[in-house]
Amino acid sequence: MEVTTPNLRQTVRKILRCKALVRMESGEIVTGRTLDISVGGLCLVLENSLPEKLLCEVRLDFFLDGKSTRIQSKTRVVSCICTNHTYRVGLQFLVIDPKQVDVISRIL
Repeated sequence: MEVTTPNLRQTVRKILRCKALVRMESGEIVTGRTLDISVGGLCLVLENSLPEKLLCEVRLDFFLDGKSTRIQSKTRVVSCICTNHTYRVGLQFLVIDPKQVDVISRIL
């Protein structure tokens, strides 16, 4: 019997692979990699889990149209799933500059 779970995503996502820095409210910084992004949030792969509802700041650095680009936003952890000894962490953007939303829209 196959079990399916509903897709709770509210916006279209696009694959984006780049380095991510996550800063906790405590000041601790963890690094990971992105899987995908949307105007509402992103999915990261991290070596350690993060608790749901944790508030943190995420920073992404990547190239878009040949230019170095940065997205930085306050986020909330909305999911954390263990897969193959790593964690897929879903983050929801809470505060993001409209110019950065435009950058994300260009990716999509």
